[in-house]
Amino acid sequence: MNKKYISSAVFLLTATAASFAAPTIFNASFEAPDTANEAWEPTLLDQGGTGWEFSASAFHAGVVQDNNGSFASYDAADGTQMGSVWSGGDEIAQNVGGFAIGETYTISWSERARQGYTGGLWVLMDSLTIDAAHAVSDASWVAKSISFTATAETHRLRFFHSGAGDTMTHIDNVSIIPEPGTYALIGGMLSLTVVMLRRRR
Repeated sequence: MNKKYISSAVFLLTATAASFAAPTIFNASFEAPDTANEAWEPTLLDQGGTGWEFSASAFHAGVVQDNNGSFASYDAADGTQMGSVWSGGDEIAQNVGGFAIGETYTISWSERARQGYTGGLWVLMDSLTIDAAHAVSDASWVAKSISFTATAETHRLRFFHSGAGDTMTHIDNVSIIPEPGTYALIGGMLSLTVVMLRRRR
């Protein structure tokens, strides 16, 4: 294969891989800013740079340090901090770009309630429910995942407190990755590219 074909192959392979790049969640484990203990909206909004948006309500949405005694007497699921929604109506959300329309992704996160309470969580993508309102235990971190098919290049991932009263729920270790079928499609496209280049040769 001469240099011309090699250059064409590199271009096509790069373009294919880029079109299926995984969406990127900024500050996926809530490690910024370093709260030293806790930080709530609107303080977090004033600081900026968290990647997440925290709703204002009668209670709070924010970031809590693990093992701080008051709100989390245990380790974070990842790192040393976690996102927290305090009461019904609180929300933590982020606009996530990089989706390929029509492709399916696995959305994963870890959840746990404040010690001594039963929390509540409802996960949405834009206005679409991807994980229905459910109780969250304080016994241990629970890893959750759900499939989602993109209908746009950018979607808003939302963690919404579905409980009532002082029933703080923690979220941590959030990720979005293409499902295996997407990778198989990439492989098929790469194979087709190689075949086309060989025929041209």
